[in-house]
Amino acid sequence: MTKRYTPEDFTYDFAGPDNPAAPGTGDPNVMVFLDGPESYRFQKTIEETAPKKMSEVGSVRYPKGAAYTFDPQPIEDLDDLADLIREASDWTHSYVVRGAPSLSGIKDDGKVSRTHTDGSLIDAARSWAMIDVDNTTAVFPPDWRDNEEEWLRKVIAEILPDAFHEAGCVWAYSSKQHIEGGQPKGHLFFLFDRPLYSHEVKDWASGLADTSVLTPSQPHLIARPRFTKKDRDGFFIQRAKYDDPFGDRRVVLLDGPLVQTPTVKELAAMRPQIDPPPQMGHNGPPKAPVGRYGWTRFLQQYGEKKHGRVGLNGVNLRLTMSYCSLTPPRERNLEMLRALARAQIESAVNEGKLERSTREIEKELGPKFTDMYKRAEGQAAEKWGSVPIRPATPEDREHLSVRAEPRAFASLDYSDPDPKVLKEFLDGFWHGR
Repeated sequence: MTKRYTPEDFTYDFAGPDNPAAPGTGDPNVMVFLDGPESYRFQKTIEETAPKKMSEVGSVRYPKGAAYTFDPQPIEDLDDLADLIREASDWTHSYVVRGAPSLSGIKDDGKVSRTHTDGSLIDAARSWAMIDVDNTTAVFPPDWRDNEEEWLRKVIAEILPDAFHEAGCVWAYSSKQHIEGGQPKGHLFFLFDRPLYSHEVKDWASGLADTSVLTPSQPHLIARPRFTKKDRDGFFIQRAKYDDPFGDRRVVLLDGPLVQTPTVKELAAMRPQIDPPPQMGHNGPPKAPVGRYGWTRFLQQYGEKKHGRVGLNGVNLRLTMSYCSLTPPRERNLEMLRALARAQIESAVNEGKLERSTREIEKELGPKFTDMYKRAEGQAAEKWGSVPIRPATPEDREHLSVRAEPRAFASLDYSDPDPKVLKEFLDGFWHGR
């Protein structure tokens, strides 16, 4: 039985008769732009540090406590959406938010703060959604632009449910996308056949795509990156601006129908099933480290054929993101998750499903896995709040030194895990039974 949402599940308010949005911003068919102070540039800067080698310089700053003017832009159809994204790529002092300014949150000067915790921005049902494409198992070859749509569709099929695969969309390449290929990076914009709230899109795409952007106040950067390179002028090195390598092809329109959305009842059925909170022990790790078990389905993806040689990074990303999204901060344990991942990878290697050396496995599960976990915690902080990662104790190390038997995973059904079986397994894993 799925859990029904309650007001306590959200850190933001919703638009409605008792909490109206600012005029023109609550319409499902608009995209709200926040225009910031002239001194701020909401634009990534990419520098060419060597021929065909790019790196991001600095970071985009969002001024705390700043007030923004808001500008709702109408969207009639997919062509209209593509034209708006292309035009807005030159608006370096603006970015998009999914939410709407609340009427009560507007200041005397007509501006609004970029926050939802004080009710300034509220969630409104939208006919569009942006999905962040950051880490996938796909890798674009050097000639990928010769079959651009085919490659983009492959990525969409990997990270989103079936209804998105052939639907029309707008793909905007992000600042980290290399013109020579490599891992896909971008922002995907879709139009739905009916408006959806943020949590409905999250229910639908949770565990596949990065859904952390689906909150009322999360900035959606639209402006194209600023490109620079270092030029040596005598004894001095100066930064010189140069043109966008993608030119007018940074924003790509893929034709197709509107995304056909499930019913409200069907979306509710997609919510992660929730077990009663585990009992915490007085010392050491909790007896049952996890109260939400949906993340375990990603453990079975190690060694799946479709993930091939480049699969560990993608599966690790999905595992850490789903784990942190579904597990309250005080019930998480990084070392437990790392050990479970290691045991399942070794099981896949022993069964001939995966080709990885011990060195490769440890490289993927070392500091790289920790960094991935920290990013996932940061993305989940919007939902749960945050607590520091608990350092591994001597008791942890003792339990983790005796790794879980790979054959133990064979008794678990990751697609629909039995909470009792999983709890018994995890409890035994920690206490050496």
